[in-house]
Amino acid sequence: MLSSNENNQLGIEILNTLSSGREEIIYPVVKGWIMLLTNIIAFSLGIIFIVVGSVYATTLWGLIVVGSILIFVFFFLFLTLFKIDPNTACIMMFCGQYLGTVKENGFFWSPPFVNREFISLKYRNFETPIIKVNDSTGNPIKISAVFLWRIENTAKAFFDIQDINSFVASQSETSIRKLASSFPYDLEHHDTNRCLRGGGHAINTRLVEELQLRLNRAGIKVKDARINGLSYSEEIAQIMLRRQQADAVISARTKIVNGGVGIVAVALQSLKENEVCDMNREEKVKLASNLLTVIVSENSGESHQNKTSSSSNYGNEKSKLVSFSPLAPEDNYNY
Repeated sequence: MLSSNENNQLGIEILNTLSSGREEIIYPVVKGWIMLLTNIIAFSLGIIFIVVGSVYATTLWGLIVVGSILIFVFFFLFLTLFKIDPNTACIMMFCGQYLGTVKENGFFWSPPFVNREFISLKYRNFETPIIKVNDSTGNPIKISAVFLWRIENTAKAFFDIQDINSFVASQSETSIRKLASSFPYDLEHHDTNRCLRGGGHAINTRLVEELQLRLNRAGIKVKDARINGLSYSEEIAQIMLRRQQADAVISARTKIVNGGVGIVAVALQSLKENEVCDMNREEKVKLASNLLTVIVSENSGESHQNKTSSSSNYGNEKSKLVSFSPLAPEDNYNY
């Protein structure tokens, strides 16, 4: 039974073995302007030979044949001229054999019977569809990514891959699934220091490495890759949202309480140093309790003061009612 590290190493070795495909060869192409001038000269001589042979048909009839051959050669060689646009490569093949690749842009000439296949070297942008996958903790998430790629090895891309676009799409989905299953969605209650939501540059770099490892077989160079969509799946989205809200409330409350304790400590120390009043332990506890109540409470200090005053007034009125008593029965007898 292989461990996870051994499985990863075995997978990397297999992908590296598959990546060693056909190597690209630079074809020594000839500029087309010289051959174009040669063709024009041949065409002009062919016209001249045909006209002269027509005039002196009895003695110089052979010039007509030579002129016709020159005109045929002109049209035949004219088809061997071609141009290559910027960021475009041309694959040269002769009788099914790979001769090389032309990556220069310009006007060129190729030998007769050489097949030419053009392939674009421009950067392409690919956005993956939303994929549902489990992260490293088993939580179902939805993730999508966008990356920038281009063909670097034209021989591998043309001869080893049937459809380059479908190959990129399938391998990108595999890479995203591998990345999502290697990291948790966030860092809450996990021992790792990287997560999909807050990994940033590290996660994007890992995604580029995963993509590059799988796309080497096609001669593709991945320039950049980023996660552009990440969320919990619908099954646990509401639960995770409540958990995040609870974490935010707990964090805010903790910060408020810690700040309130600091304020109370500073206030008591200031009263003591400035000798504003001399309070015993019970008075300090009462003052600290009132200050913490005002600071931590979501209501304003004024409403809290009004509530305290109302409670005090109600207590006073209640004490007055309790202290009042009617005349004793013996006092009534004096009347």
